[in-house]
Amino acid sequence: MNSNDLKTISMLILFSIIVVYICNIIESENLFEYLNNNLLTILLGFLAINTATLGHLASKIQDIMVIHKHLDFSSTTSEMKKSLYEQIILITVSLILIILHKSNIDFTLKNEIFNVIALSTFLYAINILWDTGKSVFIIIDEIRKNNQ
Repeated sequence: MNSNDLKTISMLILFSIIVVYICNIIESENLFEYLNNNLLTILLGFLAINTATLGHLASKIQDIMVIHKHLDFSSTTSEMKKSLYEQIILITVSLILIILHKSNIDFTLKNEIFNVIALSTFLYAINILWDTGKSVFIIIDEIRKNNQ
Protein backbone atom coordinates (compact mmCIF):
# COMPACT_ATOMS: atom_id res chain seq x y z
CA MET A 1 0.00 0.00 0.00
CA ASN A 2 1.47 3.31 -1.03
CA SER A 3 0.92 6.84 0.22
CA ASN A 4 -1.69 7.57 -2.47
CA ASP A 5 -3.74 4.60 -1.27
CA LEU A 6 -3.55 5.81 2.32
CA LYS A 7 -4.53 9.31 1.21
CA THR A 8 -7.52 7.95 -0.71
CA ILE A 9 -8.64 5.76 2.19
CA SER A 10 -8.26 8.65 4.64
CA MET A 11 -10.29 10.97 2.41
CA LEU A 12 -13.04 8.37 1.97
CA ILE A 13 -13.23 7.76 5.72
CA LEU A 14 -13.37 11.50 6.40
CA PHE A 15 -16.08 11.94 3.78
CA SER A 16 -18.00 9.00 5.27
CA ILE A 17 -17.79 10.50 8.77
CA ILE A 18 -19.21 13.77 7.44
CA VAL A 19 -22.05 11.98 5.62
CA VAL A 20 -22.90 9.88 8.71
CA TYR A 21 -22.88 13.02 10.86
CA ILE A 22 -25.16 14.91 8.46
CA CYS A 23 -27.51 11.94 8.16
CA ASN A 24 -27.72 11.72 11.95
CA ILE A 25 -28.58 15.43 12.16
CA ILE A 26 -31.37 15.16 9.59
CA GLU A 27 -32.40 11.75 10.95
CA SER A 28 -32.03 9.95 7.63
CA GLU A 29 -31.22 6.24 7.84
CA ASN A 30 -32.16 5.16 4.30
CA LEU A 31 -28.62 5.09 2.90
CA PHE A 32 -27.29 3.02 5.78
CA GLU A 33 -30.23 0.63 5.85
CA TYR A 34 -29.64 0.05 2.14
CA LEU A 35 -25.88 -0.44 2.59
CA ASN A 36 -26.32 -2.72 5.59
CA ASN A 37 -28.77 -4.90 3.64
CA ASN A 38 -27.01 -4.87 0.27
CA LEU A 39 -23.31 -4.09 0.67
CA LEU A 40 -22.10 -7.65 0.11
CA THR A 41 -24.27 -8.03 -2.99
CA ILE A 42 -23.06 -4.69 -4.36
CA LEU A 43 -19.41 -5.60 -3.76
CA LEU A 44 -19.83 -8.99 -5.43
CA GLY A 45 -21.43 -7.26 -8.41
CA PHE A 46 -18.54 -4.79 -8.59
CA LEU A 47 -16.10 -7.71 -8.43
CA ALA A 48 -17.89 -9.41 -11.33
CA ILE A 49 -17.81 -6.22 -13.40
CA ASN A 50 -14.16 -5.57 -12.56
CA THR A 51 -13.10 -9.15 -13.30
CA ALA A 52 -14.81 -9.14 -16.68
CA THR A 53 -13.36 -5.75 -17.56
CA LEU A 54 -9.86 -6.73 -16.45
CA GLY A 55 -10.08 -9.97 -18.42
CA HIS A 56 -10.98 -8.03 -21.54
CA LEU A 57 -8.20 -5.50 -20.89
CA ALA A 58 -5.67 -8.29 -20.32
CA SER A 59 -6.53 -9.87 -23.67
CA LYS A 60 -6.20 -6.49 -25.40
CA ILE A 61 -2.85 -5.89 -23.71
CA GLN A 62 -1.71 -9.30 -24.93
CA ASP A 63 -2.78 -8.41 -28.48
CA ILE A 64 -0.95 -5.09 -28.28
CA MET A 65 2.22 -6.72 -26.94
CA VAL A 66 2.29 -9.10 -29.92
CA ILE A 67 2.44 -6.11 -32.26
CA HIS A 68 4.47 -3.74 -30.04
CA LYS A 69 6.91 -6.04 -28.24
CA HIS A 70 8.82 -3.19 -26.62
CA LEU A 71 5.85 -1.75 -24.70
CA ASP A 72 5.87 -2.43 -20.99
CA PHE A 73 2.53 -2.96 -19.31
CA SER A 74 3.94 -4.54 -16.15
CA SER A 75 2.80 -1.67 -13.94
CA THR A 76 -0.66 -1.80 -15.49
CA THR A 77 -1.02 -5.55 -14.95
CA SER A 78 0.32 -5.17 -11.42
CA GLU A 79 -2.38 -2.58 -10.68
CA MET A 80 -4.99 -4.85 -12.24
CA LYS A 81 -4.03 -7.67 -9.86
CA LYS A 82 -3.95 -5.24 -6.93
CA SER A 83 -7.51 -4.10 -7.67
CA LEU A 84 -8.76 -7.69 -7.45
CA TYR A 85 -6.97 -8.21 -4.13
CA GLU A 86 -8.45 -4.98 -2.82
CA GLN A 87 -11.93 -6.08 -3.79
CA ILE A 88 -11.50 -9.41 -2.00
CA ILE A 89 -10.38 -7.48 1.09
CA LEU A 90 -13.45 -5.23 0.84
CA ILE A 91 -15.72 -8.28 0.60
CA THR A 92 -14.03 -9.73 3.68
CA VAL A 93 -14.46 -6.44 5.54
CA SER A 94 -18.14 -6.37 4.60
CA LEU A 95 -18.64 -9.93 5.86
CA ILE A 96 -17.04 -9.04 9.19
CA LEU A 97 -19.11 -5.86 9.29
CA ILE A 98 -22.35 -7.76 8.73
CA ILE A 99 -21.52 -10.31 11.43
CA LEU A 100 -20.51 -7.73 14.02
CA HIS A 101 -23.24 -5.21 13.24
CA LYS A 102 -25.99 -7.75 13.84
CA SER A 103 -24.28 -9.23 16.92
CA ASN A 104 -25.09 -8.63 20.56
CA ILE A 105 -21.85 -6.73 21.00
CA ASP A 106 -22.76 -3.20 22.03
CA PHE A 107 -20.66 -0.08 22.49
CA THR A 108 -20.94 3.67 22.20
CA LEU A 109 -21.48 4.91 18.64
CA LYS A 110 -21.73 1.34 17.32
CA ASN A 111 -24.16 2.23 14.53
CA GLU A 112 -22.23 5.33 13.53
CA ILE A 113 -18.92 3.45 13.36
CA PHE A 114 -20.42 0.64 11.31
CA ASN A 115 -22.10 3.16 9.01
CA VAL A 116 -18.77 4.92 8.43
CA ILE A 117 -17.06 1.61 7.65
CA ALA A 118 -19.89 0.47 5.34
CA LEU A 119 -19.94 3.75 3.41
CA SER A 120 -16.13 3.89 3.20
CA THR A 121 -16.06 0.31 1.89
CA PHE A 122 -18.68 1.12 -0.73
CA LEU A 123 -16.89 4.29 -1.84
CA TYR A 124 -13.52 2.52 -2.04
CA ALA A 125 -15.11 -0.16 -4.23
CA ILE A 126 -16.35 2.60 -6.55
CA ASN A 127 -12.83 4.04 -6.55
CA ILE A 128 -11.48 0.65 -7.70
CA LEU A 129 -13.93 0.62 -10.61
CA TRP A 130 -12.87 4.17 -11.46
CA ASP A 131 -9.23 3.06 -11.57
CA THR A 132 -10.15 0.15 -13.82
CA GLY A 133 -11.86 2.53 -16.20
CA LYS A 134 -8.82 4.81 -16.20
CA SER A 135 -6.59 1.89 -17.16
CA VAL A 136 -8.24 1.84 -20.59
CA PHE A 137 -7.02 5.37 -21.19
CA ILE A 138 -3.54 4.54 -19.90
CA ILE A 139 -3.31 1.80 -22.53
CA ILE A 140 -4.54 4.18 -25.24
CA ASP A 141 -1.98 6.81 -24.18
CA GLU A 142 0.82 4.22 -24.19
CA ILE A 143 -0.06 3.17 -27.73
CA ARG A 144 -0.37 6.81 -28.83
CA LYS A 145 3.10 7.58 -27.41
CA ASN A 146 4.50 4.57 -29.23
CA ASN A 147 3.00 5.60 -32.55
CA GLN A 148 4.52 9.10 -32.43
